[in-house]
Formats: sequence, structure tokens, C-alpha cells
Amino acid sequence: MSIRRHTAYNLLGAIVPLAVSLVTVPIYLGLIGEARFGVLAIAWLLLGYFGVFDLGLGRAMAQRIAALREGSPEDRAQAFWTALGLNVGLGVIGGLLIWPVAVYFFGDVFKVEDAMRPEVEAVVPWLVLAVPIATLSGVLTGALQGRERFLELNLISVVNSVMFQLVPLLVAKLWTVDLCVLLPAALLTRLFTLILLYGRCRRNVFGGYPISFVRAEASLLLRFGGWVTITSFVSPMMLILDRFIIGSMLGARAVSYYTVPFQLADRTTIIPFALSSAIFPRLAIAAPDEEERLINESFRTVACVMTPLMGLGIVLVEPFLSWWISAAFAREAGLVGRILLLGFWANSLATIPYVQLQSS
Repeated sequence: MSIRRHTAYNLLGAIVPLAVSLVTVPIYLGLIGEARFGVLAIAWLLLGYFGVFDLGLGRAMAQRIAALREGSPEDRAQAFWTALGLNVGLGVIGGLLIWPVAVYFFGDVFKVEDAMRPEVEAVVPWLVLAVPIATLSGVLTGALQGRERFLELNLISVVNSVMFQLVPLLVAKLWTVDLCVLLPAALLTRLFTLILLYGRCRRNVFGGYPISFVRAEASLLLRFGGWVTITSFVSPMMLILDRFIIGSMLGARAVSYYTVPFQLADRTTIIPFALSSAIFPRLAIAAPDEEERLINESFRTVACVMTPLMGLGIVLVEPFLSWWISAAFAREAGLVGRILLLGFWANSLATIPYVQLQSS
């Protein structure tokens, strides 16, 4: 299959959720308020980054399945079931570890109005339950990436992203804006996605082979995943800590002024990540000459596309926020958006050498 076609699938899988976000974020802010949206934004962020507790097994699964392209279906099934078994345990451990930290932060550190405090504290158990769902999703996604099933993977991703945005919004519109209800609604959409991913893995990865656990595979996956965890742990922690620090020092409203432009800037990464995801399985099995060619072409493509795009974004982010949400919101968030876009431009250039390291 063509890398261009896989990249196009990945781009389409990211553009649709972006369009949904552009429509729903102003509705969320008007419906539940800036403070409640700030809390929900942190919860959503945690739901997205709890995958760090899989110790890199999602990426290890993608690399291992790609390397077994010419292997037997039984070998792929053993690798899949071993990774899935490890992730169940890691997800439970991760949930238990995050529980006291979340209780302390949302109960004692995070600044929020007293009337909202019970709602904020009540979301903690749901965040704990989200950890194993996140870790399992990482392994299932990695397995499909290794088999280069990008069309199916992105169709599922689109369904998940749309439901993740719309279901809590519908609950808020038709029932209640209480965070104790909105967060479980979002979590149910993640569980539905997990079922879809498992179904596609059954068809394309483990093919009905029975559950098995192979110690040699576990050792191989954990060794690879350990190095991936070292490199991937810092970035998610920084992305989580910034909102935690803002929330503890400036309050939930300030989190909204940061999160909205951050989400806009983060969406620009769909281009480098679409390409890097598409070339990852190829790099895992490529000869040195082919690897060098893929890396050089990919880096030039990202640099040529992202540099003018980010320059335009820096100029237009404040007028866009004023049109999209309000002039008052844009005054608070415009400078934040410009700084974030500059940072994301630098980060976009790093995606190609980063994926090269991981694939090898």
C-alpha cells in the first residue's frame, strides 16, 4: 500500500475531529461555562494521555507486528495476546497510582468555586477507571498500525472523536451540566471504541487464535517499550503539568484561556503525525538505503508544509479566536496561541527523526 494513501487516511482521520471541535468548543463554553470547561479539559487531557501507563507497549506492538509481516499468524497472535495481557496489569496498576494524586490535586490544589468542588472531586474515580481503557486502546491501535490497517483505524478514530465530543454535549444540553455525568458519558464513548478496535484486531491481527502468554515475547516487548517509555513519558507529563500548574495558580477559568488555543495549535500536528504514522511500519523493516530515503523525503515534506502554515497561524490566531468565540476571549488567549504555534512548529520538525529512532 502507498505511503501517500496511508498519510491521506491519517489526515482525514484527524481533520474530521478538528471540524467537530471547531463547532462544539464555543457551544461547550456557552453551555457549561469557562470554569467547568477548564475542569473538563483537564479530564479530557488525562483520558488522552493515560496511555503512558502502558510503558510503551502500544508502540512496541506496532513495531513488533510490522516486523512479523512475513511471520506466521500464530506468531502475531502470541505477540498480540502477550502485549494485551501485560497492558491489563499495567492499566490496573496505573489507575491505582493515579488515584491518590488526582484526589490530592482536585481536592486541595486546584482552584475552583466552592459550589463546584463536589463535582470536581467526584470525577476522580472515573479518571481511575479510564486508565486501563487508555492502555488497552494503545495496544489495539499499535497492532492495527503494524498491519498497516490505516483506513479502518482512522474510521474508528473518527467515530470515537465525534462521539467523544458530541455525547457529553448532548448530555449537557438535554440533561445536566454536572461533571459527574459528563465525564462518564465521555468514558462510555472510549469503551465503545475499545470494542471496535478489538473487533478489527480479531480480523486482522490474531485471527481467532486462543489467548496465550509467551515470556520471550513479553521480555522483547517490555525491553522495546521501556526505551519508548523513557522518551514518551516526559512529553505527556509536560502536557499535563502545564494545565495543572495554571489551574492551581490561576484557577479553572485560566485553564480555558490556555486549553482552547493549545487545542488549535495541537491540531496542526495532524500533518507530521499523519506522515510519521504512515512510514513507521515501513521503517521497522526497511534496509538502510531505503530508510535514509524515506527519512530525508519525509523531513523535507514536513518542513516545506509546516513553516508557511505556522507563520500564517501566528498572524491569524487572535482574529480567529475573536470570530470563533469572542473578542474578550481572544484578548486573553491570543498571545498564548502565538507562543504555542511557534513551539508546535519546532516540534513538528522533530517528529520524523523521533519516529526513526522508535522504529529502529
